[in-house]
Amino acid sequence: MNGLDGLIRLNKWKLDEKRLALAELERLAARLRDQLSMLEREMAAEQKVAAGSIEAGIAYGQYANAVIARRATLAQSLAEVEGQIRLALEDVAEAFRDLKKFDIVKARRDRESAEKLKRLQQSQLDEMGLQLHRRSSEQAG
Repeated sequence: MNGLDGLIRLNKWKLDEKRLALAELERLAARLRDQLSMLEREMAAEQKVAAGSIEAGIAYGQYANAVIARRATLAQSLAEVEGQIRLALEDVAEAFRDLKKFDIVKARRDRESAEKLKRLQQSQLDEMGLQLHRRSSEQAG
């Protein structure tokens, strides 16, 4: 049973590692979403400035092109990370299923071992009862 305990420990460790990797990917996706939001706010602010000044309006075109390129890059990165998140979720689910299999086997073995011990103890108690009965019968007779 020691080998089974080792397998359970190993699978728990693997599951924890996969969960940590998933959490890191989710944090990265959140940072990318924040950067996209910040970029949108900055662009809105620049549009207001460009509307109020001719010089700013002239430079706004180059700024807008740069923002559009940056937005596309961030959106592509976010899509890639979300794909990695889907894969990581599948990995976590698979690792959990593997761990659950070993947990079920261990629980069944523990239950069988407890039942075996209970049967052995009952057998010993029955034997003691028979011996006591024989002795009391011999003494009475």
